[in-house]
Amino acid sequence: MKVARSELLLANPDILKGVNDLIQLSYLNEPLVLHTLRFRYSQEMIYSKAGPILIAFNPFKDVQICGNDHATTYWQRCMTDPHVYGVANAAYNEMTRGKWNSPFLSPFLISIHLLVG
Repeated sequence: MKVARSELLLANPDILKGVNDLIQLSYLNEPLVLHTLRFRYSQEMIYSKAGPILIAFNPFKDVQICGNDHATTYWQRCMTDPHVYGVANAAYNEMTRGKWNSPFLSPFLISIHLLVG
């Protein structure tokens, strides 16, 4: 099979295999993004990030990454791994700084506070 040189895509170094934030990839193109997400999914890492955006896949099974035990472990670590808890924490912090000041959000703030702690 012959392929034109212009059709080839550069690959990322092996050290970047399975990074949790796609921003860390040296080369960012569709095949490499899909490869990284597929690899993470195969390792039961259903959460990934693209900068501030959380990417979540349905594992179609229980992967034991939610619940009180996991939440405690997550908050005791440095919280750098992508997780819905991190998104809730960021939203809560923004709202409590007064950036989203609205009586409509009060019940939402309480719910997030219960989740975040």
